[in-house]
Amino acid sequence: MVLLRGADVATARKLLIIVTHLARFLVPLAALIAVCGCAGPGGGLGIPSCAPDRGVVEAPVVKPGDIWSYGQLDDYTKIHQGVFVLEVTGVTADAIEARLTLPGGIPAAAETYDRGWAWKMVSTRNWDWLSRLAYGSPTVAFSPPFDSMPFPLSVGQRWSDHLVAINPRTQQRIAIQMSSTVRCWENITVPAGAFTALRIERYVYLQDLEWYKSQTSLTQVDWYLPEINRFVMQWFDSYYYDYRQDRKNVLIRGDRLRWELLDYKPAAR
Repeated sequence: MVLLRGADVATARKLLIIVTHLARFLVPLAALIAVCGCAGPGGGLGIPSCAPDRGVVEAPVVKPGDIWSYGQLDDYTKIHQGVFVLEVTGVTADAIEARLTLPGGIPAAAETYDRGWAWKMVSTRNWDWLSRLAYGSPTVAFSPPFDSMPFPLSVGQRWSDHLVAINPRTQQRIAIQMSSTVRCWENITVPAGAFTALRIERYVYLQDLEWYKSQTSLTQVDWYLPEINRFVMQWFDSYYYDYRQDRKNVLIRGDRLRWELLDYKPAAR
């Protein structure tokens, strides 16, 4: 056993603080590298090879009966985790009502968006970060809506927002901060085909309720295609720190998933 003198202990504590702060900086950097280091146009991720600007994107016009099918891929294991089907069941002056069917044909709770696809209430979708917000409820509500795409959209557009996630079962509220950027138009290939879609990058910070956890940090990227009124791919990665763990294992990785468009069926016009 090596005994440290007072000065050595103070130095060791300073080094530990520096290492901890570096870890908190490097993990978001690693998430960015994960986005930038993956495949280019074929996989959709990576530093974008920007296509020519297609101009301003107006708000979507959806109708009851519009259906989008997405395959979910675990980006860690490359294992396909089934098909999610979203169907519009109703449209009002300020909302889109939809039904999400989970893999295996299991119906989830009904979902509600505003007319620009901002999340009002969505299923937890078996995603760890959404499930943690719900704490046992099948859905999560947002106030104001989680505005992922404030239309009209154009390249270079930036916005930030503060909102809360609400557990409908317990009424617990979790603060959320969000910062988004419309990066550029990008050529992307998914199972449904090859497209030029608008790439939107987003960083989200969730203030978890447990005393022993840091905020959850979420990196999310959408590729929005006006022709289908929705994204052709969505990718996200999340993590947080659990302070009950040994310092070497304090980082807790969440899901790293992507949704890729399999099929789009517009309602009969």
